[in-house]
Amino acid sequence: MKSAVIRLGAFACLLGFGFAAQAQSNISYTNIDLSYVNADFDTVAGSVDGDGVNLAGSLELHKNMHILGSYERVSPDGFDDLDTYSIGFGFHTPQMGRQERQYSSNLMDRYSLFIDGNYIGMDSGGSGSDPTGYSVDLGLRSVNFTRMEALFAVGYEKFEKIDGEFTVEGRLFIRILDNLQAQGRIDWNDNTTRWFIGLRYNFPNVTIFD
Repeated sequence: MKSAVIRLGAFACLLGFGFAAQAQSNISYTNIDLSYVNADFDTVAGSVDGDGVNLAGSLELHKNMHILGSYERVSPDGFDDLDTYSIGFGFHTPQMGRQERQYSSNLMDRYSLFIDGNYIGMDSGGSGSDPTGYSVDLGLRSVNFTRMEALFAVGYEKFEKIDGEFTVEGRLFIRILDNLQAQGRIDWNDNTTRWFIGLRYNFPNVTIFD
C-alpha cells in the first residue's frame, strides 16, 4: 500500500490547483456521472488491480437536502466481478461566497458544505454472503473559476463483520460545455485506492421542493 501521507499530499496539491483562481458560477446538487474506474486492492495475497465503470447521480430535493445513489462494477484480475451499489441522503448548506459577502478570501468565489449518509451493498458473484454496510462523508465543494470546480471529503465506511475504515475523496471538475464537466477523482482507504476519469452532467436549478 502506498504511503497515506504521499497520497494526501498529492491530493492537497491537486486541490490547491483547483483553488488557485476564481469565478462566479453555481454548484449543482442535481447531476449524473459516468466514469471509468481503475482500482488497486490490498489483499492477504498482495496487491490486486482491476478496472470497470461507475454510474452515480444526485437529486436536490430542497435547497438544503439531496438524495444520491451509485452503481459500480470492477473486474479485479483473477477474481469475479465486484458490484458495489449505494443509496443515500444528504444535507448541504446554501451556496456561500463573496457575492453574499459571507466569505472574504480570494481563494474561493462560491462554496457549499455537505454531509452524506449512504447504505452500501456488495455483490462479488461468488457463493459466499456479500456484505452490506454504511458510510458517512463530510465535505466541501467549491467553484473557483468559470471552468473549474473542486470537491474534498473525509468519511467513515463500515461493513458487517469487517472493521470500519476512514476514507478520503477528492475530485476536480473542468467545464467543457455549460452543463457538462470532465472530472478526475481519487478515493482511498486503508485497503483500496480507486482512480476515476469521466463526465458529469449538471441539471441547474432542478429541485423537487422549492
